[in-house]
Amino acid sequence: MKVLMLTTKYSLQESSPYLTDELAREIGRSGHEIHVLWVNWDHSKKVYEERKKINSLIVHEVPAVQINFGPYKLRRLVRWLITPWRVAIHAYKIKKLINPDVFVAYSPLVALWLPVWLLTRQCKSRRYLIQWDFFPDAQQQDGSICSNFVVLILRRLENWLMNRFSIIGCMSPRNVDYLKYNYNINENINVEVLPIWTSLPSYNEGSREAVRAKYGLPINKLIFIFGGQFVAGRGIEDILAAAEMCSEKGKDFCFLFIGQGPFVNYINSAILKKNCDIRLLNNIPRNEYLTLLSVCDVGIVSTLRVAVPTFPSKSLDYIQVGIPVLASVDPRTDFGDFIENNKIGIQVPAGDSVEFSKGMFLIDEILKNDSRKNQFSKANFSSVIDKYFSVKNTADSVIGIKLNNGRL
Repeated sequence: MKVLMLTTKYSLQESSPYLTDELAREIGRSGHEIHVLWVNWDHSKKVYEERKKINSLIVHEVPAVQINFGPYKLRRLVRWLITPWRVAIHAYKIKKLINPDVFVAYSPLVALWLPVWLLTRQCKSRRYLIQWDFFPDAQQQDGSICSNFVVLILRRLENWLMNRFSIIGCMSPRNVDYLKYNYNINENINVEVLPIWTSLPSYNEGSREAVRAKYGLPINKLIFIFGGQFVAGRGIEDILAAAEMCSEKGKDFCFLFIGQGPFVNYINSAILKKNCDIRLLNNIPRNEYLTLLSVCDVGIVSTLRVAVPTFPSKSLDYIQVGIPVLASVDPRTDFGDFIENNKIGIQVPAGDSVEFSKGMFLIDEILKNDSRKNQFSKANFSSVIDKYFSVKNTADSVIGIKLNNGRL
C-alpha cells in the first residue's frame, strides 16, 4: 500500500521524534511505502530536498516561501499566501509519481489549503484527516485571533476542507462530540476516535541522585516538571501562581520547566523573585528528556479554561516513564477523567491557581503515604500505554486495518 502524508511538523533527529515521525516510521515498518510531504517553516531552509530515511519511507522537504525585505507583516503575508502554491506543485508531482492509496493530513488545514484541496480531489480512495487542533476555535479562545470576522472566514474555509476527507480521527470521544456539534460535517464522512500515540522511544534509566545532580536539581525535594512550549494556552501563569502559593504555605517543592517560547519571560521573572524554587532548562534531546523525566515526581499539564477539548501529547512522556500527572484542565475535556479513571493522575479545574496548589498538596500527600502511593502503580501506566496509545494501533487505523480495542 502507498501512503502520502502532508505535515508541517517533522523531525530529522532520531533522538527527538515528533508524533508525525513516529507514525510515518511505523507505517513504513509495517511494509507500506510512505512518502511524507513536509512543509518546513524554518527560516534557514532554502530549497526542496528529498530524504530517504528507510527503505519504505521517503521525506520530501519543501521550505516555506520567504522574502528578506519589507516590513514584517508584508513578509509574513507573502509567506502564508505563496507557500501553499509552492507545496501544491510538489504535491502534484508526488501524487502523479506514486498514485497513493491513502492520503493523510493533519489539522489545521487552512495554512496548506491548496495542496489539501488538490490531493483530496485527486486521491479518491482513503483520505484521512487527523483532527488535533480545532481551528480557529482554539485560537479565538486563547486570544491568538481576536477578530470575529476573521474567525468566521477561517472557520468556513477549515470546515470546507474537512469535508473533503473520507475519515476524520479525533483524539477522544468529547473531541468527536465537539466536532459534530460545532462544525458542519457531511453525513458520509466517518468520524472516529484516534488517540494520540507513542512509539515508546528508548532512554537510559539513571539513578535518581546521579541524574538530578547532573542537572543541578535538588536530591530530596519533590519535583514537579513541565515540558513543552511556553506559549499561550499552556497555563504557565497558573503554574507559577500555584507554585508561589505552595511556598507561602511552607511547602518546599521544586518546579522544573523544560522548553522554549515567548512565555519564558514569565518564568525568568518568577526565578528572579526567588519566592519559590523554580528551575529552567532549554530543550534537550528526547531520550535525555525522558531520562530526566523519570527521576522527577509529578508531570504537569496545564491548559486554559476553554470549551475546545484537549488531550495534551506531553502527557504520553509522563505516562511512559511512570510519573503521575497533575492536570489543570477545563471540565469540558475528558482528559482529566481519563487520568483519574485509569489511576495515573489527578485533575483540578483550569484557571484556578488555588485549586491547582491544593492539587499539588494532595499529590504530595499521596506520594508520601505508603498505603496510598500504590494508587499510581507502574502497572497502571504500562496498561494505559499498551491499551490506548500504541503507535502500531494508530498506523493500522489510519491505513485501514480495523481494530476492536484501544479506544478511549
